[in-house]
Amino acid sequence: MRQLSRYLVLRLYELKIRGIELLRLLRLRCLAPEARICSYRGLLELAREQARSRETCHIVAAGWSATGLERAGCIGERDYVIGMNHSAFMPLRFDLYFVEIADGRRVSRIQRRLLRKTAADRIGLLVYKNLWHQDRRSIAGAARWYGSSALFSMDVMAALIDNEQLEDMVDRMLGAPGLFMEQRASTAISAAVAAFHLGFRRIVVHGVDFGGSHFYVAEAYRRASRLPSPFPATTGSHTASAYPNGQQVIWPVLIRALAARGVRVYAGSPQSPFADLAPVFAVPS
Repeated sequence: MRQLSRYLVLRLYELKIRGIELLRLLRLRCLAPEARICSYRGLLELAREQARSRETCHIVAAGWSATGLERAGCIGERDYVIGMNHSAFMPLRFDLYFVEIADGRRVSRIQRRLLRKTAADRIGLLVYKNLWHQDRRSIAGAARWYGSSALFSMDVMAALIDNEQLEDMVDRMLGAPGLFMEQRASTAISAAVAAFHLGFRRIVVHGVDFGGSHFYVAEAYRRASRLPSPFPATTGSHTASAYPNGQQVIWPVLIRALAARGVRVYAGSPQSPFADLAPVFAVPS
C-alpha cells in the first residue's frame, strides 16, 4: 500500500507540474508570438548538429574553481561546451547555453546585457528554461528580452518524495527523451543529463563547488566583460546544495548511473570539492 501511495503521489505531481508548464508556455506565446517553443527531444535534435563527431563535453558553471579556466588549456577546439546563466562572463565559446532569469531585477538585467551584447557572438544555441516556476513578471521579461533570440524548452522538475527514490529519479532523467526535460536542483545536473543524451562519453564539470563565491566576482572578469559584477563575494553553501535533496546528494547518484551507462564524469579542478566525487580531468598535452 505504501508503494502504491508513493507512486500515485509522484504521478499526480508530474501531472500538476506539466500542466503548470503548459499554461506558462501558453502565456509566453500570447506575449511573444514569435517565440520558439521546443520539446526536450526537439532541443536535443537541434543541439546534436553541433555535437556530432565530438568526444568531450565541458559543463561550465559559475563556482569559484572555474576561475582561470579560459587560460587552463583543458577545453580543446573540438570539445563541446555547455554554459548557464552567468558562465559567459568567462571569455569562452558555448555551443549550448541555458538561461532562466528574467524578473527585471539587477541580476537579470546584467545577465541580459551579458548575453545580448558582450557574449552574443560566443553563444550557439541559447535556451530559456524553468518557466514552470516563474511568476507573471518573469514570464513577461522572458518574452520581452528573449522572445526572438532564445529557444524555450519544455521542462519540469523531476518528481521526488525523499532521497530513497534518488536512483529511480535519476534513471527517469536518463531515460529516453520525451516532451519534457526533467531536472532537479541545478542547471549543471540538467546539462550533464543533456550531455548524456547527446551521446558524449566524457563529461568534464567546471565550477560546481557546492558553496563559496562565484568566479566572476573577480575584477578581471568584470573589466573584460565591461559589466558590473552581479554579486558580491559570498560564503557558505549554494542554495542548490543546501537542502536535503540538493545537488550534493544527487551528483554521486548521477555519476554512478552514468558510469553504468559507459559515461565517465570528471572534475575540472583538483581544488574543487567536486574532485571528491569524480577523478580530475587530465589536460591533453
